Amino acid sequence: VSTNDNFICFFWQVLIKQNQDNKTPLKKQTIIYYSLHTLPTTTAYTVEELLPNDFEDTLDFIKVTISRLRRSSSAGSRRGRGGGGVQGLDPHRRNRGGGRGQGCVLRQIHLNVSDLGLGYRSGEEMIFRYCSGPCRRSQTNYDKILYNLLYNRKLPKEDTPSQICCRPIAFDDNLSFLDDNLIYHTVKKHSARKCGCV
Repeated sequence: VSTNDNFICFFWQVLIKQNQDNKTPLKKQTIIYYSLHTLPTTTAYTVEELLPNDFEDTLDFIKVTISRLRRSSSAGSRRGRGGGGVQGLDPHRRNRGGGRGQGCVLRQIHLNVSDLGLGYRSGEEMIFRYCSGPCRRSQTNYDKILYNLLYNRKLPKEDTPSQICCRPIAFDDNLSFLDDNLIYHTVKKHSARKCGCV
């Protein structure tokens, strides 16, 4: 995995020890963190905490972490080549998410997990993708009929459809991270993957 100045990649190695009889796992796990930028390769911190109730949670955490590290390194190399700041995505991908909604595009920004405002305290960095841009009113026959019925007062006012807006129509994979107290969290539907006018 390549690193750059804007990312500090963490590798987690989860070691689950077995009792001497190899029948039941101990109730502790050891997590070793290596920071590629800030610590020498010989420095390690060892923290003990309760083992997750389900081994699948630990496996899922490892898979998501590896996936995020790969995305982080590829985003860093794209940013280095193109020099893109907040908008990030290349022009060919940018219009893909909008479909009918001309102007509704996927954008991205680099944040710490704490910046999300969900109450988590973590210095771990992430890429937050969001939808932005104007949505033009659709001009299908259905929309024309609905507009005429409303204009001629054939439909009650409470049936007036709400304005369309640029919103996510698909979301990124779950965000998994450790907070400052070394507690594992997973946040769902946190970042847009595809945008549309809905």
